[in-house]
Amino acid sequence: MTSNFEFASGKKMSLAHKCAVWFFMLAKRLFKKPVFIITLILIPLLGGMMSLAAKEESGIKTVILVAEGGADEISHRVVDALLSEDSVVNFKEYPDAEDAIEQVEYGKADAAWIIPAGLGEEFRKYAVDLSYDFTAANMYQREDDSIIRIIREKLNGALFRELSKEIYETFREDVSEVGLYPDEEEFMRYYKDFALKESIVKLEYLGAAEEQATTETDYLTSPVRGIAALASLICVLAASLYSLQDEKNGFYSRIPASKRLAVFFASNLAASIASSAAMVFALIFSGTFTSASYEIPAAAIFALATASFCTLMCRVFGSPFALGAAIPPLLLACAAICPVFVSILIPFRPDLLFPVTYALRGVLSHAYVGYGAIYSVAAIILAYAVDALRRRRS
Repeated sequence: MTSNFEFASGKKMSLAHKCAVWFFMLAKRLFKKPVFIITLILIPLLGGMMSLAAKEESGIKTVILVAEGGADEISHRVVDALLSEDSVVNFKEYPDAEDAIEQVEYGKADAAWIIPAGLGEEFRKYAVDLSYDFTAANMYQREDDSIIRIIREKLNGALFRELSKEIYETFREDVSEVGLYPDEEEFMRYYKDFALKESIVKLEYLGAAEEQATTETDYLTSPVRGIAALASLICVLAASLYSLQDEKNGFYSRIPASKRLAVFFASNLAASIASSAAMVFALIFSGTFTSASYEIPAAAIFALATASFCTLMCRVFGSPFALGAAIPPLLLACAAICPVFVSILIPFRPDLLFPVTYALRGVLSHAYVGYGAIYSVAAIILAYAVDALRRRRS
């Protein structure tokens, strides 16, 4: 079939040129839809609003800190360090340990951390004798869930910074005995440049090429990433509805039925690229963007997987009414199964059936970028098989 583009130009177009023109025209058509534009704009806004909400008084978790002892005690320095962090954890300082524990018992706080007085002396004893046993903090909590365990690493990091100073002090005293006398300024410069250069707490993910991000970005703000990915999926599903409606109205009547699957995929890919870019902006605005080397491949494979998934849904449901009715349960299943709010390890991985998983896990491990590519190919093959079956029956 000779296209209108060829008649207009008077020249025969290459296949690549035809594909590029169709892709541009389909993308342009999408951007004339007000609902699509509004949904696209909402993606970064949702990410930003969720991040701000997490940092309000009703944050993800509330932890009460109590520093015992005088103002110059290490316990106060540890508490001050935690309070000064720009964190999605709602840290509060209480002067009395009993009041703090009472808040936990009444359900007004998730945990209370009591940092005892005399911690400096305990640290000094440990620095001299590493077998010395002591209590650095007393913890009271309602339940020991995964988020509380992750937050607890923040306390470990703050305590270790103070403990490491004592260890360095002991080391300086030891080297002084053999004729080395580093002054205070030189010692602190070395300590800050080397001892505190790296993050105290890191997580390593199975299958990851390298350690990624901070504990807070990976776990405590994962709902921000998940909501942005779900909003992006909604955007592409809306584009699928437009494509099905266009097919119903005869917009694709000049395109052979056997080639319409490619048109659906091209339209979905255009929408998916735009919505994935909006998702990346949402992560940047919300402060949950980790590094380009992980975020960009994860967003790219998410765009491909989402376009493939939505193309399959177009062929499975076949009409705009059927797909529209299926979108709410699909989104509910995706939010429940994918690691948006919780991550449940079970032998069967139903979350791998939804593209949102590759946006969430692809940023933690490059392996999921490969899994997403396999998923995309499988979804397109299945869409082609369903399309062929439908055409055979019609």
